Amino acid sequence: MAPRLLPIGELGDPRMWKTVFVRAGKADTRTPLLLIAVAAAAVFLSAGAAGPAVGAPADDVPSSIVEDYSYPDASKILAERGITLIKGDGHILLADCVPGGAGQIVARSTAFEAAICFRVTASVGRLTMSIPEVYSIKGDSHAGTATVTTDQGTNTTTLKKEFWNPINGGDGGVLIQLETGA
Repeated sequence: MAPRLLPIGELGDPRMWKTVFVRAGKADTRTPLLLIAVAAAAVFLSAGAAGPAVGAPADDVPSSIVEDYSYPDASKILAERGITLIKGDGHILLADCVPGGAGQIVARSTAFEAAICFRVTASVGRLTMSIPEVYSIKGDSHAGTATVTTDQGTNTTTLKKEFWNPINGGDGGVLIQLETGA
């Protein structure tokens, strides 16, 4: 006669398991170990540790980790400083200006009293934004370009290193992109 399997709720006190199996007609000391393994697997599966069933919707599935390159805290920066930063690769960052703008790309705009400074963290970088009335940009130690839009269209200016570069012939425009290259 084969030992009968009991539902987990009927197993009771583990010290009594050997007695249960003897009463079932077969005294096998290996069977309680098998039952312990089965019980542990049942607890593991009922706790959801195995994850959602295939095809079943899960409420706690994490969102996709695909990077969209949106600028972190862009809405906070817009609210606090009035600067619209859209997206970038993380290698050109809005920064607090240092005296003289050493090691920074510095933009001057008639829409802002203070200069707007950016720190470049790699040899190649890109940042898209919308900063109105930018008329001059000082490059840092990286070669780069600044793209602006005006009533006449889009205009790209090559930024000379460590030099103030007039934007759109000094007439300015809406700065929409900074790029640096090696």
